[in-house]
Amino acid sequence: MIYINHQYIDDIIGLLEKYLDKQFLDGTMCKVEYEEQQGGKEKTYFCRVPVRDFSFCLGCFDLAWRYLNIKAEEHCRWNPGLKLCTNINAALGELKLRLRYDPSLQTYAKVGVAKIVGKRPQIMVKLSSEGPLKTINGIIKQQIRGKARGSLTYCDHKAKQQFLILDLPRFYIALKSTKEYLNKLPSD
Repeated sequence: MIYINHQYIDDIIGLLEKYLDKQFLDGTMCKVEYEEQQGGKEKTYFCRVPVRDFSFCLGCFDLAWRYLNIKAEEHCRWNPGLKLCTNINAALGELKLRLRYDPSLQTYAKVGVAKIVGKRPQIMVKLSSEGPLKTINGIIKQQIRGKARGSLTYCDHKAKQQFLILDLPRFYIALKSTKEYLNKLPSD
């Protein structure tokens, strides 16, 4: 997920217009969908935008890596007999933390506007998919089940490269279409 302050929506739209043919700058709109997440705390209006490619690694975010280490150490204090406690760094190094685009999955981005209780309205970009449900192995839990967004792979966390490539005209149209819904988002 990527959230950006809604105040920048016109700046982003204006920047994108410089890279698009005039045919995309007319009144073309996309089908706007509404969704509530987090038990109704997050309300979103979005359009589906095709994903061309992406690669994200949780372990390449320094704070996330630190968090994983702290949580592993906590679990080892509570359960010192866990396999991961013999060598926490080695156990964490074996985790598949990089998520890469997999063309066999129906992955798309939800691009639009969102409002989370207690926060300002935001521009939202979220990876999403229709499924299928997949099971991966965990450290504390034996297995974790959820919708696949891509393929998990190993990463050495040195290059720390993160990217998301979307269909530019559809991204532009999604921002233009959902901008009109900013005033429909709730105020706190």
